[in-house]
Amino acid sequence: IAAAMAEPSALAPSWPMTAKGRAGFTGHSSQADCVAVGAPQLMLYPHLIDIAVDEKTVVLDLDWMGVRRVVHLDTTVHPADLEPSPQGHSIGRWEGKALVIDTAGFAVHPEGIGFSLPSGVGKHLVERLSLAADGRHLDYEITAEDPEYLTGPIHATASWEYSPDLERSGAACDLESARRDLKEQ
Repeated sequence: IAAAMAEPSALAPSWPMTAKGRAGFTGHSSQADCVAVGAPQLMLYPHLIDIAVDEKTVVLDLDWMGVRRVVHLDTTVHPADLEPSPQGHSIGRWEGKALVIDTAGFAVHPEGIGFSLPSGVGKHLVERLSLAADGRHLDYEITAEDPEYLTGPIHATASWEYSPDLERSGAACDLESARRDLKEQ
């Protein structure tokens, strides 16, 4: 699957931000420091995503800074002693043929909501993946909340194209390359 990104970065300034969100909206990408962004931004990039499904998990293996997301299908609640992490803890359920993913337990991140907007530990994400009528695309819907940085939920959609001929790059982030086009402030 290759994700096709809309232009949510243009929408970010219009998102319902708290005062802390407006103050934290920097326009700086953490990826210039080789720090991978999390969902939802990560899921909107045009990169390869391998998806493996079994009875207990759905694994999303992304060709972007070695990120792997595991969606647990064998539980309906997040663990009480959850250790925050960049990708959070995901549980999933099937609604017909659509996979609904509920993710919580995110670590604080300098652009965790996405596109230069930080996130706190209260970030919560609900994603929905469903096969499009053409059978070659997955429709991806997102609702993200974070009471520290947003006054209300944000919504976005994208389409992932089935691309079996693509190969993983396996490229690691190179700090010098990541910072090449940065301008001194």
